[in-house]
Amino acid sequence: MSTIKINENLQFFREMKNYTQGYMAEQIGISQPQYNNIENGKTEITIDKLEKIANVLEVDPIQLLTFNKQLLFKNTFKDSSVGHHGIVNVTGIEQKYFKERIEFLEDVIIFLRELLGKSTTNKN
Repeated sequence: MSTIKINENLQFFREMKNYTQGYMAEQIGISQPQYNNIENGKTEITIDKLEKIANVLEVDPIQLLTFNKQLLFKNTFKDSSVGHHGIVNVTGIEQKYFKERIEFLEDVIIFLRELLGKSTTNKN
């Protein structure tokens, strides 16, 4: 896994939570410039820091390592075939990918509902 990919994922998930780099740095016990260096790939991330960041972001560290936001909305069927009535037959690998994608999107929906609920509660 490339450092660039991990860094993109750190930023993506941080922004999904609407957290600043300063907030993230404070939560994991480093300075904001140090966190910025991690997110920009100037400093390699340690497993310890990856776990701390994942904890703050409330995601599994594996998601930070493997998530691919480009695939989130990309529909490719390289090894698929179209069956009767236009139904797409997908391979086992694609089924696993789509299952993981659906689970992630369900998590995003839950997160957004919670976020909307909190913002509604805060207005009262």
